[in-house]
Amino acid sequence: MKTRAFLLITLALIMCFSLVACGDKSVTKIEITEGLSLSCEVGTTYDFSKVKATVTYNDGSTVQVTGDELEFGALDTSTVGTKVLTVTYDGFTVNIDIKVFGTTLGGGDQGGDDDGAELYGVEMPDSLVAYDTNKNRFTDKTAVYAVGDANPFTFRLKLLMLDENDNYVTKFEAYESVSKVYLVEVDGTTETEVGTDYVTIDETKNTFDFTPAAVAASAEGKTFRIATCPKDGTAATDTRSITVRVVSGYNVTEAKELNLMTNANNLMPRPYTADDGERHNNANRQLAIVKAFVNNNYGANYYETYGGNALTGIVIHGDLAPTINDLPEPYIIRNQDGSVGFGDAFEVYARRIGEEGFAIYGNYYTINTSNLPTMNHIPETVGGETSSNSQMFGFAYDPDSLNEAERRAFDYTKYKCLIENWALRDNDPNSNNEAENARHMLGLSCFYFRHVDAKIDNSIVEAFSMGMMVFDCNIKVTIEDSTLNNSWMTHVYVYAHNQLQNFGDELRRQDPWDTLTPVEIDVKNSSLTKCGGPVIMTHSKSMDSTAELDRYNINAGSVITVTDSTLESYVTGTEAWFKAYESMGALKYALDLQGMAPLVEQAATAFEGQASTIVTTREGYGEAKFMNLVCAGLSGSVKYIVDDVTIMDNRDAYVTSYMKDPLPIPELGGASLAALGAPLMQSTVDRSIVATYLQGNMDTPREMIFSTGILAGQPALGADFFQGDLLNFYMGAANISVVMGYFHPAA
Repeated sequence: MKTRAFLLITLALIMCFSLVACGDKSVTKIEITEGLSLSCEVGTTYDFSKVKATVTYNDGSTVQVTGDELEFGALDTSTVGTKVLTVTYDGFTVNIDIKVFGTTLGGGDQGGDDDGAELYGVEMPDSLVAYDTNKNRFTDKTAVYAVGDANPFTFRLKLLMLDENDNYVTKFEAYESVSKVYLVEVDGTTETEVGTDYVTIDETKNTFDFTPAAVAASAEGKTFRIATCPKDGTAATDTRSITVRVVSGYNVTEAKELNLMTNANNLMPRPYTADDGERHNNANRQLAIVKAFVNNNYGANYYETYGGNALTGIVIHGDLAPTINDLPEPYIIRNQDGSVGFGDAFEVYARRIGEEGFAIYGNYYTINTSNLPTMNHIPETVGGETSSNSQMFGFAYDPDSLNEAERRAFDYTKYKCLIENWALRDNDPNSNNEAENARHMLGLSCFYFRHVDAKIDNSIVEAFSMGMMVFDCNIKVTIEDSTLNNSWMTHVYVYAHNQLQNFGDELRRQDPWDTLTPVEIDVKNSSLTKCGGPVIMTHSKSMDSTAELDRYNINAGSVITVTDSTLESYVTGTEAWFKAYESMGALKYALDLQGMAPLVEQAATAFEGQASTIVTTREGYGEAKFMNLVCAGLSGSVKYIVDDVTIMDNRDAYVTSYMKDPLPIPELGGASLAALGAPLMQSTVDRSIVATYLQGNMDTPREMIFSTGILAGQPALGADFFQGDLLNFYMGAANISVVMGYFHPAA
């Protein structure tokens, strides 16, 4: 089988000289760097024009050469075995071993070094062994292995071959198979062999090309059993089977194929310099770049055949670890110091969704993106005012082509997005090394959603800069049976923005349309734990209609619903991310909250002598004060529901204005926040009981010892104030409302 990914072949064949005359220059090494596969099928004709090599001379100098400048000896691929290819440049020759594999077992006599090789046994492919193993990391669901219908699915068994000396032949990639496919009825027992109306089988390539009829059958709950064995195998002992469901999608086996997802014309990054502050090149459009990259790697019109708007999903068939070689070169910003990066707010795989929807079927595999660049390392990014929000996967409906009437009638529920049974991994999930701040802070966010109805089902998102960005109004994201762990900043960042009304100055100045709906986040039976900032952060552009033209009043804020789930952060004030963010205005509240820990502990101790600590876990760590930041509204507009109980609802009374206007926060018994003049705490045991600072507001130095106060006319502040599972904070000077979890030890 031809190897798609070219290997880096280091041929350190160095000539030894007893004496080199002064001034003589000769070749001492040829290193093939690209364009030569070390294995092939019988009958393969090599194209050496794509070969590239580095030539080293005896004085240490090097030169880059192409295949046209090298001399290649004859290569016989007519029979199986290890063949020697000679490569010569400037009188220096190296020998390269090329392994030629048979396309069939041919009665066991393979010729060459494998003369007399016979089939000893078969095993399932390594990827399917990993599939069975990986299931243990996910929620226990009976999800049948998914296979796409867009391109053929490869089911090539792992052959165990013995040579004439009964030694294993370690690699035998191509053979002819004998296969059958059966339709399994919903009862799971009745099955019937099917023909080309459901699938086309290529026995030489070991592939199965399913039809739309197979997709329709799977949608009814039916499955397909694929049974295959080598042509020279014994059906009873060498046949292996796999049960699959067929979905609408492209079968992905290597990272380069992920580029088929991109169908958006996003602006591309460009180098950032002191003389040129532009981050994007308007003439450099992502879609054209992706088409050229895919077609160059897989053949003419490959993108047009399998990618574009017609692609409704992808199906993952193995663990993937993309590098910059798996992305178009224009994606990458190469700096003068040798570092590489992406531009800010860049979607690596940018998908614009139509009514056909889009799905990723992960089959319990993992994508590890830690080898990809971060946001471009411009000087002010670390320890300054900027962090990364570039995203790996972007899913959006773009309303730019809609007129006003169409935008008013826009229904985001038509645009479905599904990510299921997939593990996504980036940074080291256990690192708290300050030296690695740049990698973590500027690391990629995992998902970006906008104007869609999206669902993350039975998936794992681990160690990204942010788990996901949820942007704009008229959108819903459901997180179900999933795990989000160890985000450097936050797991879910919600930016409630009125992009639908963002065209034409007159439209911008209008009051919000009645058809605008708030951002909805629905968390079910999931675990969102260990993140640097709040687990869920909401930020609403909640300015009135007289504000700047690029800001829009949104009269319905985000709605966060959490059911049967664990949400825990891990802020102690000692984390590497915390120190790196000291000058960050947008996250300065974390530092202010750190100063609240003594207040909470002091208040709890004053009543019945009980101690309380704001903690991440149920135990805490010695004297350290932990803060469990569950939900933070940077502009206040949020409704937060936990297990059917409304914990916080201040969508109609923005915290941004409570220092100026006598607007009540709902469920505070009509108490005026303006009368407080300081941050306010609210117990979720009895939300009519509130406490606030007597001295200063959030501009007061953190080292100041605060004391508690009680609003006039409110019930006395007692020990049960600290008995709840959650505690609310409202901070006017910082424009923030926060829901915090805290631990009150049992008496």
